[in-house]
Amino acid sequence: MDPVTLVCRFCTSQFSNVSAYFSHLKLHRHITAIFPCCITSCRDVFKSEINLRTHLYRHHSLDVRLSKDNPNRSQLVSNAFGKFECTLLVCKKELDSFKELSKHLKGHMNSGATTPCPFPDCNRVFKCSNNFGVHVSRSHRAGTLSRVVPDVPDVPDVVPDVVEAVLNVDNCDSLDDLPIVDGPLPPVAELVDEGKLLLDNLAQFFMKLEFQYLLPASTVLYIAKELQTLHEDTFNAISDKLRKKLSRENISPETTEMIVNEVFDVHRKHLKALRTEYTRNKYYLDNFLYVNPRKKRLKNGNFFYYVSIIKTLKRIFKSKSYSVSLDPPSQSDPNVLKDFTDGKCYKDNPFFKDNEKSIKLILYQDAFELVHAIGPAKGKHKTIGIYLTIGNMPDYMRSKVNNIFLIGLCKEKDYDHEKLFRPIIDDLKKLEREGVDIGIGQNVKAGLVFVTGDNLGSHCLGGFLMSFSKTRYFCRYCTIDNPSFHSDGGHHLKFPARTPEVYNQCLQGRHRNTRMGVKLNSIFNELEHFHVCNPGLPPCLAHDLHEGVAAVDMAWFVYYFICNGWFTTEQLNAKTASFPYSSEDRRDQPKPYTFRAEKIAGGAVQIWTFLKLFPLIVLDLVDDWHEKWEDPVWKNYVLLVEIMELLLAPEFPYVPLRPKHHYLSHAAELIMIFGPLSKVFTLRFEHKHQFFKRTIRFSKNFINVLKSLTVKHELFQAFLRTGAQLQCEVEITNSSTFYVCMYAPEIVHAVQHSVASNHIQECPSVVVRGTTYKKGSLVVLRQAHYQCDVEIGRICLCLYDDNNQVFFVVEVFSTTFVSPTRVFRLEGRKGYECISHSSLLTHCVPREYKVSGSTFVKLKHAIYC
Repeated sequence: MDPVTLVCRFCTSQFSNVSAYFSHLKLHRHITAIFPCCITSCRDVFKSEINLRTHLYRHHSLDVRLSKDNPNRSQLVSNAFGKFECTLLVCKKELDSFKELSKHLKGHMNSGATTPCPFPDCNRVFKCSNNFGVHVSRSHRAGTLSRVVPDVPDVPDVVPDVVEAVLNVDNCDSLDDLPIVDGPLPPVAELVDEGKLLLDNLAQFFMKLEFQYLLPASTVLYIAKELQTLHEDTFNAISDKLRKKLSRENISPETTEMIVNEVFDVHRKHLKALRTEYTRNKYYLDNFLYVNPRKKRLKNGNFFYYVSIIKTLKRIFKSKSYSVSLDPPSQSDPNVLKDFTDGKCYKDNPFFKDNEKSIKLILYQDAFELVHAIGPAKGKHKTIGIYLTIGNMPDYMRSKVNNIFLIGLCKEKDYDHEKLFRPIIDDLKKLEREGVDIGIGQNVKAGLVFVTGDNLGSHCLGGFLMSFSKTRYFCRYCTIDNPSFHSDGGHHLKFPARTPEVYNQCLQGRHRNTRMGVKLNSIFNELEHFHVCNPGLPPCLAHDLHEGVAAVDMAWFVYYFICNGWFTTEQLNAKTASFPYSSEDRRDQPKPYTFRAEKIAGGAVQIWTFLKLFPLIVLDLVDDWHEKWEDPVWKNYVLLVEIMELLLAPEFPYVPLRPKHHYLSHAAELIMIFGPLSKVFTLRFEHKHQFFKRTIRFSKNFINVLKSLTVKHELFQAFLRTGAQLQCEVEITNSSTFYVCMYAPEIVHAVQHSVASNHIQECPSVVVRGTTYKKGSLVVLRQAHYQCDVEIGRICLCLYDDNNQVFFVVEVFSTTFVSPTRVFRLEGRKGYECISHSSLLTHCVPREYKVSGSTFVKLKHAIYC
């Protein structure tokens, strides 16, 4: 086999041997725990060394075999259907995972039953659950990681050495137990300056402490000085021993000093280079992809800090963490909208028509409180944050907080529309006309797709009036006025849409009524291919729907139910607190209901959790449900839930109303313009505020707040661009070889019918594009049409093949849709299937709830055929 040069993705080091590459990766341990493939033409990354070794063998034919002398350990084996059985003969309950089995066995022990250890060849029995947990941790820790069959039959089409190697991998506690059998370490082909690598490693350690974990600079300084002192003491002790040893070997004092200095001086010099805060910051700026924030003047001598969009884009394309594709977006089905690139806002934009391989920019701006001040200090540190994200990234990457980049920070009291946004507009104009050099001589143009935000922020940026309840014209999409909206039948009226022409006419008006809610001409209208009324300001479902419409309407619904004797406030709150929420729902558990409250308390996700689970929460509180389901208020509630499910879908084929109710009338049109509205959600942008709030809280420094925050953020981004943000599209851990012949005939038939590869791996869980699937999770398989004959599968096995294509072996269940409660009830099992992840009807994992002896499933959003 011809020698292959292996290259480190984080630096320029090259290797002739896999073992040397894995040893070298330890120098980058402060960046990430991800293992990137070392073949230059391959961009795959993996969560574990074992998975990368398997990949190198199967895809690149490299010799990565492991030793064969690892001792076998006791392994917990599932049954022929992938289930784990209770060891008590009187129970024999089947569970989906070892975690569930362990919890179940501890329940027997806590009730006084003597329970055998579930692992084979282990004769221990337990009455105390704590002793059982300690026993498993000490004696069977490796055996709980994955399913491995002790006696392996002959498996065709697999190299025997590799089979044994993979089995030995699964029998090891950690990678440290895996000696390499590919001989002694060959010489490195080419390694960058070792001292520079060590210095970078130490610098990344300090950056992680200060900018990711937000340790104060004084604490990091103390740690740096202590490290320096410890290393000095260690070097002095080793130097003295080395001098004595060389002296006994009759080496001259001059030669001895030369050897000692050559060995240790480099390390001493590098440690001193990062000893002070000044030298560390200078090293960060000189050696990492840092963008220096610029101080910009505002009115009255105030200022804000701006981070250049052009420089940020250059750093992003040089970053080792991102791989931004410039390929034109493709719409697999013209009748299905999956992202903003399928909407008219993008498809009808002349700039993106003429520049298909361009960078798609999305901006967000919002005001937030850095601290929860009260009294005279309230509002003192309220800050406007302007952020940027790259539309070329897939949606699951765009939503990650660290992929949202800072553009500017400004005190809200110093807001100046013209001067605040002028640097942004200048950069955007240059990007439209000239583009940006992204490296290797490639120049790419960039354009603004839209600017997202809450209603207040969007109206402020768009030049509209910002009072929604008192002003006459409150909608930025049409020219409806408050008197007409609140008149009899006003909510059915349709008014002319706002267009750039209507906007310009309003600017010519001299009276407030003739200007129809337009206060000033937005500076963003200077862009050649963007206008705020094109439209370019999408809605936010979290503010309009969850915290606006749903919170208010649901409060009235609950008030009606209580007043009519369906249940009491105390009963509702008791059920809300004791309801068996899923692990995902528990993070956003609804707050207690307050009688006569104007709106449901809580954040957007808490409100949605309460809304969607409300029928299951009160199911046991109401006796005559069939009669209550016909109540017009209950029908209004069901209709509201369905509207929310439809609007939250990632794909699409007499109480006085509020202005936000009116925005729902534009929902269908806005979906066609911006694509699925869930993809222009602002909650992930708002979560970005937490970085600045945490930073100011930990630093306790309120002198020149804007500079401190922007500099720390950009230093943190410089750290991430070293490769710390590198992520796997498919994350697999604790995998083992899958032997289909060990399972029941139904599963054998299902796998052989769906998976063509002979090299199949099994794992207890898998993360695909940020969504976790594990044994016992539910997935939606298919439906005849909207809400009809929906089939749901419960995952029994998680499999993947050589190409990292993920498959699930599932138990298939039929369902019945209970329309008055908008939940699905699980019915009988229909059999087993093996289905690929890409074939699922939705990639969201639905949650199940066991109420009143039945199992109900609530989908996260509506699903179209």
